[in-house]
Amino acid sequence: MKNYFYKRFYFRPSKIWEIVREMLTSWEMMTRRLREGVEFFRVLRAHEA
Repeated sequence: MKNYFYKRFYFRPSKIWEIVREMLTSWEMMTRRLREGVEFFRVLRAHEA
């Protein structure tokens, strides 16, 4: 059930736009967010199994 909250929170259009806009303004944030995104999907996949 915890994963449901995170999916609903992070997959909102406003949150996605906020993250993308932040990534477009800073290369450092781009690499950080992409790394965090990979980890986020790994955690979601691990908990679904």
